[in-house]
Amino acid sequence: MSGLEALSDERTGNYADRELPHAIDDRIGALLDGFTWADLGPLPERLPAHADSVLSCYGERAATLAVRLGSAQPLARGIRAVLLGVVAARDFRDVLPSLAVLHRAAELVGLDADAYLRETASGLDPRLREVAQEFAGRAAPDKTLRAMGYRESGSGAEFTFERTW
Repeated sequence: MSGLEALSDERTGNYADRELPHAIDDRIGALLDGFTWADLGPLPERLPAHADSVLSCYGERAATLAVRLGSAQPLARGIRAVLLGVVAARDFRDVLPSLAVLHRAAELVGLDADAYLRETASGLDPRLREVAQEFAGRAAPDKTLRAMGYRESGSGAEFTFERTW
């Protein structure tokens, strides 16, 4: 798989601290758009080390951008990225909190977050769809930002999701 190096730590150093949007977002987004999401085959196992953290960060950045723009447009790509990160992760618990960020962003832009998550995952690889279904089916208190170690901060162009741990 060519292009997967875009998901390596070496290519995305300090990614979380970069301005939003950034050229790294575009590179990762273009890579994600090239995947065949209905059947990823062995792709999750072939991702570079720590790609799950890069995908998680991408999803959080997409969520932040969606809220800043007041648009759901960035969310679908962010959800796909984080679901792939969850499946590829050595420990899914490190990536799962990013779904809470995307879930909250969906709420903030006026969507039924559980329905949107399920809908976005409906045509994806069964492994990703299963993660989305499980998360959407959690009890409301178990998928809040607070439960996942995040909070909202700022407003407008300064809005962001921040880790509390």
